[in-house]
Amino acid sequence: MNRKIAKSLGVLLLLTAVAITQIPASDVEAVAVASDFEMDGNKLMRYSGTADVVSIPDGVQEIGEEAFAGNDNLIKVNIDGDVKSVGYRAFADCDNLRTIVVGDNVEEIETAAFSNNKELVNVNLGAGVKKLGTGVFAGDSQLKDLAVSEDNLSFHLSNGILYDSEETRVYLLLPAYEKGAYTLPGTVTEIAGYAFWGNPYLEKVTLGSGLYEVPAYAFSNCANLREVEIPLTVRGIGAKAFEDCVNLSRVTLPDSMAQISDTAFDGCPNVEFTATPGTYGAEFAAARKTSEVEEVEYEDVQDAEVIDANTVTEQTDDENADETNLQTPSPSSGESVEDGIDEGTELSPTPEPSMKSVTETISNKTILGQSSIVSGRAVIFIDNRQSKVLDGSSQSSGRIDLSNMESVSPGEVEGVSDNQETSGQMEKIENQLVDNAQKGKNFPKYTIVNDTKIASQAFYQDSELKEYEIGEGITEIGEFAFARSGLSSVTIPEGVTKIEYGAFYHCDDLTEVTLPDSIVEIEPYAFEKTPWVEKASEPFLVAGDGILIAYHGSESVVNIPAGVKQIGPGVFKEHAGITAVNLPDTVEVIGEEAFMNCRNLKTVNGGENLVTVKDRAFMNCPLSKVVIPSSMKEIGLGAYALLNGTDTVVFEGSELPALSMGKAAGRISNEEYRTFAFANLKTAIIPEGKIPEGIGSFEGTVL
Repeated sequence: MNRKIAKSLGVLLLLTAVAITQIPASDVEAVAVASDFEMDGNKLMRYSGTADVVSIPDGVQEIGEEAFAGNDNLIKVNIDGDVKSVGYRAFADCDNLRTIVVGDNVEEIETAAFSNNKELVNVNLGAGVKKLGTGVFAGDSQLKDLAVSEDNLSFHLSNGILYDSEETRVYLLLPAYEKGAYTLPGTVTEIAGYAFWGNPYLEKVTLGSGLYEVPAYAFSNCANLREVEIPLTVRGIGAKAFEDCVNLSRVTLPDSMAQISDTAFDGCPNVEFTATPGTYGAEFAAARKTSEVEEVEYEDVQDAEVIDANTVTEQTDDENADETNLQTPSPSSGESVEDGIDEGTELSPTPEPSMKSVTETISNKTILGQSSIVSGRAVIFIDNRQSKVLDGSSQSSGRIDLSNMESVSPGEVEGVSDNQETSGQMEKIENQLVDNAQKGKNFPKYTIVNDTKIASQAFYQDSELKEYEIGEGITEIGEFAFARSGLSSVTIPEGVTKIEYGAFYHCDDLTEVTLPDSIVEIEPYAFEKTPWVEKASEPFLVAGDGILIAYHGSESVVNIPAGVKQIGPGVFKEHAGITAVNLPDTVEVIGEEAFMNCRNLKTVNGGENLVTVKDRAFMNCPLSKVVIPSSMKEIGLGAYALLNGTDTVVFEGSELPALSMGKAAGRISNEEYRTFAFANLKTAIIPEGKIPEGIGSFEGTVL
């Protein structure tokens, strides 16, 4: 009998084995094994398996940062057993993950833990979850259903929105929930960052009367959001709060509004604001039409005026006192501000040159250029896009055609310091231009300066320009040289060392850029609003001689790649998710506004070989410590004007760095940029034995 049972069982097992081999492989669930889990104590650091269904093993109390991130095999995960917390981006970017079951013992799910899972459709939250980070489900474009345990006392789901139990905080609108309009209840006092991110069905939002702030990225990428009504209680709107809401057309800004990030409405081309005249909201709406780079573009490129040289230079010495003693140039001059500031220089707002008697005689602004006295120098600016200009005489009302005249850019006409010589020099230049134009002579477009520089604005708005070969000997590319042109690709040859402000700004078709190792300086906005920067596939875009141009990652702890020598201007500006940065030993320069308004950035490690930290590099960051290494030579205005950070700076070197100032701070419109390098810091510590000689005066230093 026993022998028969054994034989029957053997046959049954054999048949079962054969049957299993006939099942298609895709229908068999691969199950994780213990060796797939890399542990550090009770923390799961990394899962290396290929199973499509994973249950977290017993004994795991914490799932670490990005432990499963990018695993495309995973279809379903059960987070149960002893797990209490799920770390930052633990299951992000899992392209085939469809189901997540969070057990009752899990108490915390950190920021972006399940983000960017395009196939995720089923989520169950257990009874024990008490804390959710921001953007936990951001980018989960198929998620429209979320089940919350009836025993969960911390969260409440209503009409696709996950609230806390008392509906005072909005955690998220399910990314695929199909409802067009929402009026948030008055009980809501807080919206989490990324809460409404990417919902394509959202069309109108009326925020509740209990809300104080619209946080960073709250409504980013809501492509069909058209209207937003903001109540009187709201006082601020954070960075990129409505970024790329491309159909947003109407936003009501209340009288209470006191702070709106410059990037709050980036990528909203058609938005119109309703605001009471004279309020901050109205001022923001007016100012938004010209961002900093657009304001520079307007002042230096699009709104130039021809002013009679005689009228300017016939002012008396007393009348010229302000102009001849300026420490920084006026914005209309376009002159570069020296990086170093002479000892004794006052960083006070610079008055504009007095031109009232001149400008009152000019009624038409479609004119060619502008001449003026700046810091004792005569400069003339020519805008070669204008076809009709005033002639050189203030008495003449006639117009002449200079459409083919040379384009002389700011700073590219040599000036002289003596007023009498200046008058003659400018008169000679102006008369020559007018005489030649009246004789009908054509002049080639002015594109190259001294055979070494592509002139500022040389190909500005040239939509026909698709390709351009930069010749040998060129070392610099001027301000706005190719801005808003039709360039689709450009190869910058070896030997070019500098690309100036806005050089390729808003080249909307520019997808390919090749930069040589000879590039050592790239000024702000040089490649802003180009597909090459905005659609880069890698998180770090590094070019030239180790210059970090752009960052597209989402990590809270950013590890700058080895080999990077410079962090370019504004690379991490207003990145709300960054909490710490690790600098490699190769970094020598941190550019203007590189980390400005990173309001969660508390820790910066490394930087042992830093030489220069430029203007506003860490402005408004809550850094927990500031240590200036002995290698530091220059620190810019407002570089460490911290917000809610440490009040102490520690110098390690035997000499204090010099104070420097970038171009932006020299513009009259940027008065707020002219602030102390260490504004808000109260104490400077110099280690014993390293007190600089003559430290009492501090002249010429950052202190």
